[in-house]
Amino acid sequence: MTNLMENNMTDQRPGYGEEKEKASKRQFNNALAISAIIGIIIAAALKYAQGDSGSIFTASPDTMSISPALAIGLTILVLAGFIVFPVLGLFRMDELERGHNVNASALAGLYGITAFPAWHLLSLGGLLPAPTAVGLFLIIFCGGFLSYLFLKYRH
Repeated sequence: MTNLMENNMTDQRPGYGEEKEKASKRQFNNALAISAIIGIIIAAALKYAQGDSGSIFTASPDTMSISPALAIGLTILVLAGFIVFPVLGLFRMDELERGHNVNASALAGLYGITAFPAWHLLSLGGLLPAPTAVGLFLIIFCGGFLSYLFLKYRH
């Protein structure tokens, strides 16, 4: 009887929980790789499309344009990267992690809602340049990321 117990205690096969955790990490790494590839494709396509017309971040539709097919393709990739992957990820994560993500997303939205009027008022006073879409995106994106890190590691 003791030999049977000793064999079970030294068995090195992974259990159900370990296999599930490895599969979850593998899915996360696959999603991260796909997201990185999508980001590289978007950046490369925009860099190629802008040519010598300046920076994509400062260009206006009056000074730079891309083909309608490229615009539709890149829009689909952006929507997949910012909506589809995160929503699918919410179904694959535990409740605590889901709470951190949802709360950080809500805070990022709050930053966007408050950043524009504040920035616009400061620009009317001559203290800042006029608000830009890229600037607001960066405020929302970075604010959401920093909020997530704070919520995750605040303990």
